Amino acid sequence: MRIRVLATAIVIVLLAPSVMAHGADTFSFVMRNSTLQPSEAVVEVNETMVFHNVVDFSRILTLDLDGDGESEWTCEAGPLDSAGSDDECTLWLEEGNWTAEEFVVEVWNNGSEFWKSISISVILHHEEQGEDGDEHDHSESDHQHGEEVNGDLESLLLSAAVLSFGVAALIWISRNVKGGEEE
Repeated sequence: MRIRVLATAIVIVLLAPSVMAHGADTFSFVMRNSTLQPSEAVVEVNETMVFHNVVDFSRILTLDLDGDGESEWTCEAGPLDSAGSDDECTLWLEEGNWTAEEFVVEVWNNGSEFWKSISISVILHHEEQGEDGDEHDHSESDHQHGEEVNGDLESLLLSAAVLSFGVAALIWISRNVKGGEEE
């Protein structure tokens, strides 16, 4: 009796559905002495961009979305500080607040000297497939999408392996329980 309850519990756990969803990703930029990597990016809505300042002086990042000369977003990334997060700026592309568009983040040394700019293209989740269902060419974005598909396939194969093991265990337990009851 106990073995049947245990076998039933194992089967229920193995057959329980797993939930998968597109979570928010993080896209990082590194601001060194003379380089900014990457200098452009394609990001999706609901991703977070993190700008890491790895020099010993502050940098100010600005974003003018409507082209009026006034920044809608400004952030100061302090000098490199391994003890905290004062040396980075974060910009979340919250779903509902952003549309598919291109914009430029300007980076200033010590708040007064223009240093570099970053070109950023924002895409929506559903833009990855066209009206005919074919995927568009997004260069680096396709590479990241391919990694997601590979991850989904790996997850599916792992689930199938666990399910197969569970079924084999259930068959073995049911045969041994029947054999044990007959003795």
